[in-house]
Amino acid sequence: MTQTQTTAARILIVDDVAANRDLVATVVRHMGHQALEASDGLQALALVRSEQPDLVISDILMPTMDGLEFVSRIRADPALAATEVVFYTAHYREREAGNLAKICGVSQVLLKPCGPRDIIRVVRLALSRPAAPEPAQPPVLGRQATPLTAEQWSERLHVLESSNQRLAALTDLNLHMASERDARALLDTVCRGSRDLIGARFALLGVNGRETGDTLFASCGIDPERLQRLGWPRIEQGLPGEVRRQRTTRRIDNPGGDPVNIGLPAGYPAAHRLLIAPVASLAASYGWICLADKLGTDRFDEQDEHMLTMLAAQLGRIYESGMLYQTVQRDAERLQTEIRERRLAQQALHRSTVQLRALSRRVLETQEAERRRVAHELHDELGQSLTAIKIHLQSRQLGRAAEDDPAGDAHDASIQIVDHAIAQMRRIALGLRPSILDDLGLAPALRWLADETTTHSPLIVHFQGGQSHARIDPQCETVCFRIAQEALTNAVRHGGATRVVLQLRIDDDKVWLQVDDNGAGFDVDAAIQVASHGRSMGLLGMRERARLAGGELNIVSEPGHGTSVRLTCPLVIGETLS
Repeated sequence: MTQTQTTAARILIVDDVAANRDLVATVVRHMGHQALEASDGLQALALVRSEQPDLVISDILMPTMDGLEFVSRIRADPALAATEVVFYTAHYREREAGNLAKICGVSQVLLKPCGPRDIIRVVRLALSRPAAPEPAQPPVLGRQATPLTAEQWSERLHVLESSNQRLAALTDLNLHMASERDARALLDTVCRGSRDLIGARFALLGVNGRETGDTLFASCGIDPERLQRLGWPRIEQGLPGEVRRQRTTRRIDNPGGDPVNIGLPAGYPAAHRLLIAPVASLAASYGWICLADKLGTDRFDEQDEHMLTMLAAQLGRIYESGMLYQTVQRDAERLQTEIRERRLAQQALHRSTVQLRALSRRVLETQEAERRRVAHELHDELGQSLTAIKIHLQSRQLGRAAEDDPAGDAHDASIQIVDHAIAQMRRIALGLRPSILDDLGLAPALRWLADETTTHSPLIVHFQGGQSHARIDPQCETVCFRIAQEALTNAVRHGGATRVVLQLRIDDDKVWLQVDDNGAGFDVDAAIQVASHGRSMGLLGMRERARLAGGELNIVSEPGHGTSVRLTCPLVIGETLS
């Protein structure tokens, strides 16, 4: 079917890249023609049969059915054989496109990239041609009959332009490869790009998977439904497997084209000439890329081999970097997860610690209140009862003295027992909770503690700092008194000390307490370790009291050099803890 330039024609644009189709379709519609679009050869063939377009503008390299097979099927159908076809391909593949045009009777070649004027010129030329296809060398835009010398210069310029276009396409492909992080998308990009750059009937690419050790594949130029039905090849088998192991690019002839001979599954497209390169880095070989049957010529050349080797090596390095990147990413995600979990655990631990300290503080407060109550009952109730018994015995003794009663000695002994019980009761009551601490404050209570310890133990305790009788927070007074009491007890029981200095200093916002003895001393860390296993609670109790009060307790000691217990405590405990 033919059309004049003034008659609207139906023009089918076939290209798997939407931007390329859009450009041609826009220009065609601007010319007043109807534009039909297809993204692959199979879809285009169906449209040719149903719509019978006046002109087909087709890309050569497409994923499912390439342009050569597409045009061959049109020419094989008598009803469609006269359809005018223009090849639409990259500038650097002009020679191959020209050879293919001769083979299948394509009249024109439109080179990418092109402008609207080029498209208009080619469309007009194609629509003005006779209906019968002529298998002649397609004219190239901008190429006019010139004298021999000009033709030679034009040829050289054409070669340079083709090289520049191929270099630009290669650079663009490398940029896409370097920016791609997804493994499957990377393989698809390289498989498609290498086929487009070199011009092959189909391409296969296989590498070992990054994660699970499985194999990842990509293809271009083979029907996906056929691949799904036949399955992928084994990456270690056949000629591709040899190339991977030897890490050397090979050009291979396969007479007869049987894919089984080269290690591909039966039913794959015929492959007469192959170019296979290893996908490898300096450290490892990951797979291979295979191109089959170069379009427009009978075999792949050294330039093709060099280009595919370079692309495969670049892919190997990028693929390896991607594996390292994913490893680093997984480690980073694992660390972030661990950090989150640790942060949550720390928060939970902090909450538990706060709750435990609140409970400990409550226990100590309850303990002190109970001691105060028991001491009060011992002193007021039991003490009064014992005093009443003593008075009663004394009155009986006075009554019997006039009668010269022999039982008087027994009464004397009973009175002495009661006196001793009263003294013991008072000492126990003071030990539980000295009333002087509640009545007079910390300094008098510490002075009393020093005197009591000196009286009832081998220690000589010197108290310093009792000049101030100012009252401070009762809780702070209790903490300081109990720690001083525990320090003196340890000096008597464990240190074998003979002399202790008990110092107290009260500043504007803190209380400073220090207890120094000349005893045997001990290993503080070892003692804390033993105490942590529940064998001794004295040191831990002192530290816990100081911590609950918002204070700081330091214990300094060495075997043979005595012990120093130093406490710093805020005057107002409630404000500190809040």
